[in-house]
Amino acid sequence: MMDLTAFIYTPDAPKLGNIDLAVGEYASLRKYLWDMGGTLLTNMAPTYGVPAHVSPVLIKKSANGLLGWGNMPVWVDYISAQPFTFNFIKGASGRQFIEGQAGPTAYMELQMSSAFYHEGLQYVTQHFIASKSPTVSTHSCAFDTDCPPDCAIEATANCQPTAAKGYAGGKIPGLYFGSPKGTPGFPTFTLLWLPFYVLITMKSAGRVVIPVKLRGPGGRDESWDFEGFRVHTAFKAESFVRRLENCNYPGGRDLGNGAKDSQGLDCNGIKDTMNWNPFLGLPFYWTIMIRDFVAPGWDTALNNAEDGKGSISFAKHVTVTSCEGHDFCSDALINPKGPAFTSFFQYGYEPHLGSMIDISFVGVVGWKWSVSPRHKHLISDGYKFMPMCWIWVSLHLPAAVNMDLAKLQGVPGALNGFHIFLLGQCMISLVGGVACCFCGV
Repeated sequence: MMDLTAFIYTPDAPKLGNIDLAVGEYASLRKYLWDMGGTLLTNMAPTYGVPAHVSPVLIKKSANGLLGWGNMPVWVDYISAQPFTFNFIKGASGRQFIEGQAGPTAYMELQMSSAFYHEGLQYVTQHFIASKSPTVSTHSCAFDTDCPPDCAIEATANCQPTAAKGYAGGKIPGLYFGSPKGTPGFPTFTLLWLPFYVLITMKSAGRVVIPVKLRGPGGRDESWDFEGFRVHTAFKAESFVRRLENCNYPGGRDLGNGAKDSQGLDCNGIKDTMNWNPFLGLPFYWTIMIRDFVAPGWDTALNNAEDGKGSISFAKHVTVTSCEGHDFCSDALINPKGPAFTSFFQYGYEPHLGSMIDISFVGVVGWKWSVSPRHKHLISDGYKFMPMCWIWVSLHLPAAVNMDLAKLQGVPGALNGFHIFLLGQCMISLVGGVACCFCGV
């Protein structure tokens, strides 16, 4: 891309990248590339499965790509060739896709022993660096420009790598049976969103009561074979880690002795955005759902603290208007669900077992577009933040499983007895020198 841009804007350039051009070839080749660039996205519309006027802002894809299922368990972007999947089933289909250059030797290390106290259940301590190499590391230097290329050091005065420290999210100690290890449970925890070293602070949102109704296979009238309730412990995303160090120090902060700590990558940029450029090599950003209100649980002041005088809201570059009446409008899907629907991440855990049973993710993929002379009327701001699409993933338990949980939660005596049994097993395992991973005691 850099070679192409340099060629387009260098009059009579003798080369296109490493390719030498013949005398007089520049003008015809430049016109061909310029014209092709103007129609590239329009011509790719059939590939994305949508009309030309919305390609590639909107795309058509199957659920398999999101889940990690099927013969091709990812969706591959046709321009960047970048694979994308949430891989929710974790390879259960037998067709697991490993992102980036990672091979069979790549692995992730999680602490699973009660010897680590609260961090003894699905707490990530190292994993491979996606989209870069199969290297397994306890930290990543991708977000700190002061770190050495080999990222061999843990930290220095001006190099502060992002540590692989956080919960994978499948199970959370501090929830099961209400009070593990004599504590009331987690008010917050740090989610390490794999595989991009994204650290998200999840804050307790209390318990949510879920109505449960089930009609048997033979039921044809208006009655329900089962009606009840179950509860889950809810957590909502409060903030995510952004690289905002030294934003109020133009050019970086002087540490003395010739050392300087550079500004963070997210300084003086768009608020509430998560930078993916260090991993993908493209100016992609995650951001929260663009609305004129703040989603419940989200702390915009915390997420943008000390982000620099040049920091702006995405509202400066985006005008939000209703799309009612358009074929691709989603207003009717979003608005009835209420403000909580727009929360960036929401997790629900079964309070007795600490297992994740509910997940909702609503995020916007944006692009930081450096304006070219093709669009001279936009150059004044230097760049434009362009929302490309929003992604909604909402996974809930099937009705039959909800019914079983509702029945189980309705018998606290049985759960308490199970808890006592587990405590006994934990004590035996500790005395015997083998820690019980499930109990976390």
